[in-house]
Amino acid sequence: MKLSSSQPTRVRQPRLPALSVLVGIILGVLGFQTLPISTATFFPAPVLQRFSDTDDAAIQYDELVAYVEASGRPRRIVQVDLEHHPKISQYTDIDSSPAGYGKNACGLVAAAAALGGEEWVSLVDQIAEAAGKNYGRYAGIQPSKYVSALLDVFGVENVTAKGRGTLGGLYRELEAGNIVIVDIKVHANTRVPSASGPNYAHFARVLGLDVDKQEIYIENTLRGGPYWTLSLDSFLATWNRPETTASIILDPQNAENVTRWAVIIDGALVPMESSEQMKSLESSL
Repeated sequence: MKLSSSQPTRVRQPRLPALSVLVGIILGVLGFQTLPISTATFFPAPVLQRFSDTDDAAIQYDELVAYVEASGRPRRIVQVDLEHHPKISQYTDIDSSPAGYGKNACGLVAAAAALGGEEWVSLVDQIAEAAGKNYGRYAGIQPSKYVSALLDVFGVENVTAKGRGTLGGLYRELEAGNIVIVDIKVHANTRVPSASGPNYAHFARVLGLDVDKQEIYIENTLRGGPYWTLSLDSFLATWNRPETTASIILDPQNAENVTRWAVIIDGALVPMESSEQMKSLESSL
């Protein structure tokens, strides 16, 4: 409705009190920001939650160190007593003849030895049965088929496969007490992890990692001592696309192009005697 000239016009008065409060708040914030603040006191350094997807060993190591220092975690994680760790052999502890499991049962043995206790050999049978035709005496087994067999044996809630892994990621899993099995390249003649040929892909359990020494400890189920000690950069080189870049590819038609790959099995499944030993080792670090 149009107002007549005889009607008084209402004029809205500015809300000066509210405006003055707003201005005061703004000035107060600006004034607070100019005060010196100790970031060490009020804003502690954030703990790195994700690690870079890179093959660069220096970057991976720097991020691992930053994670350990920011979180106050131990600089050495070892899940077994390395000095007294028994020798596990995929050649002599099981039937590795052509009529048995053959010479390529590394994945079966790695998981069974970690989780089967003193009777771990019988667990090899279970994993092999779950793998079925996906495991071959001469060709071994590919990562995805290996995981499928482990899922059948240990349960879907207890097994996780991870590609494009990092040193920081391995450290987290080891510290959590989980079993970590990696896919790496091993020299065909010396039977030690090597990015140089002649070499082939091989599944092996990670036993521990030392940040200060820049070393990683890998269980050796081939010939030689109970475990290998590798520099972190050497390990990363062997962890890079083992199934497709090794000079000896046992199953070229089905080779999976995984890189920095690992399968994680829940540490809650570790037998009681092994679990108690792991806790004892952790408390002594």
